[in-house]
Amino acid sequence: MKRGFYFILALYLVLASIYTFSIPLGEAPDEAPHFSVMVYIVRHKGLPVGPEEHEGFQPPLYYLLGAALSAPFDLSRFAIIGNPDYDLDDPQAPKNLLLHSSDEFFPYAGWAWAWRLVRFFSIMLGGITLWAIYRLGLLLFPRKPRIALAAAAIVAFTPEFLFISSVANNDNLAATFAALTLLYGSSMALNRPEGSNLRADSRRFFLLGILWGLGVLSKASLLALGVFIAGICLLKAWGEAKRKGLARLGLRFAGCFALAMLGMLAVSGWWFVRNIALYGDPLGWELVLRANALRIEPLRLEDYIWLAKGLYRSWWLAWIGISLPGWLYVLLGLIPLAAAAGWLKPPREIPHPALWVVMAFYIIAVIAGLLRWTATVLGTDQARLLYPALPVIALFLAVGLEKWGEKPLMGACGLLFALAIVSPWAFVRPVHAPPPYIESTDSGPFFATFGDLIALRDFDASPGLWRPGGVYDLRLTWKALKDVRESYWLHIKLIDESGQEVWSKDGSPTAGRDTTDRWPPGAIIPSEHRLRLPQNLAPGHYRLLIGLHRFNTWEWLPVYKGGTFIGDVLPLMEIRVE
Repeated sequence: MKRGFYFILALYLVLASIYTFSIPLGEAPDEAPHFSVMVYIVRHKGLPVGPEEHEGFQPPLYYLLGAALSAPFDLSRFAIIGNPDYDLDDPQAPKNLLLHSSDEFFPYAGWAWAWRLVRFFSIMLGGITLWAIYRLGLLLFPRKPRIALAAAAIVAFTPEFLFISSVANNDNLAATFAALTLLYGSSMALNRPEGSNLRADSRRFFLLGILWGLGVLSKASLLALGVFIAGICLLKAWGEAKRKGLARLGLRFAGCFALAMLGMLAVSGWWFVRNIALYGDPLGWELVLRANALRIEPLRLEDYIWLAKGLYRSWWLAWIGISLPGWLYVLLGLIPLAAAAGWLKPPREIPHPALWVVMAFYIIAVIAGLLRWTATVLGTDQARLLYPALPVIALFLAVGLEKWGEKPLMGACGLLFALAIVSPWAFVRPVHAPPPYIESTDSGPFFATFGDLIALRDFDASPGLWRPGGVYDLRLTWKALKDVRESYWLHIKLIDESGQEVWSKDGSPTAGRDTTDRWPPGAIIPSEHRLRLPQNLAPGHYRLLIGLHRFNTWEWLPVYKGGTFIGDVLPLMEIRVE
């Protein structure tokens, strides 16, 4: 069976590598601010203080490890470039949050190499998580190793797990330490020591606490592991009490849990002390509230429905612009339904029921923590926040499906594997695809040229009258006259009859699809820009003008029309607003 797991692990590593190169840097949940904290640590030789880094409120272990990996690289050119054309509500607008320059493409700038290395580290963490799930399955079901293999396969081939594991996100380290803690704690609960070996047990509980502390240093939500560890302590204390009398139950439980707490604080206590010193409480709650978008009203029924829907969709695969077809979500729903029905199918006996009860209480604690977080901040409908309970959920699915026989179990794994292969090409890459680069030997004439770098081949706009608050299309066709090598931004503006600017928009010349330093020399690049006019725009006649300037400066490319220099901006057309 080891070969079977190694085969699953190898497939996971291949798939995760495909995913990591399918997702542009920063286009995953909170990835850009996660990596930004690492860059901050490298540059400032310390942790951020206050809200200067969005993810600075998080426990620091993942960022410290990522900073250590990033330190050898040149990070001087690191910059996160937001996409001004991103619009979640407009189906025609791009869904990439950021603009991606040539620095992110091979041979990569130093900071992009560092980011890629952190992503590879996350992939390795995912592999460790899979190993821990597999070993936990073998521990609980030694006579049914296919349950352990299926649990590992279900996780390894779930597209969302591959998606998160292939990017920079502290949920990966948190999931790893949660899985290791569950594995080690379960082995302690099922281990029957020969005689009374208190010293060995003390070492084990202290080590269990260290794993817990490393988890807490990865993500504060892993404080919920305390419920699991308390359950393990209770099981161990109960086992000893049955041999030596119930009088020792409370004392033994308190001693075990105290040792685990001591191990946890030995690793993570400094972080609690730092938070108290800086923000007045162990978790730095003041900073948490300052760094996040807060929920104003109490949770309502529709909020719980929104949360459940988001958790379900993002368990399989869902992110900004990335979504599976509705029928596929329905089909995937048969997996947990069949698993739940399998648990009700005779025979209902399962080995180690007391340990399952402990894990059930742990899942309740994880869900309660998520609900508490949802009541505090917005945007919590993401299944990765349940990854601390991933081993238990995976085993629940595998055990339930196994009750129906080998074929349903293999069928579920096969369906997920097929979906894992298809998803990068069908659902991820198209969202972030650049505009088409059309090869052409066309040498003009052009409507206008910007310096000797870029030409505007032609343009078109929504016909008819324009109205205040309306959204109109402006289609521009560019040609790269040579290797541009720099990122130039397009500035679009409206001026009234007196020459006063009344509206403007600044962004990528391809409306958020790419940057000019990626344009192949000689290529024709079409673009479509969405122009949303102000609601209070007065009726009248206006002129629409465009210009190109270097990113982050107002250094304009000179505009030539018919070989004649006409200034820094190009008058495109007149429009009438009613």
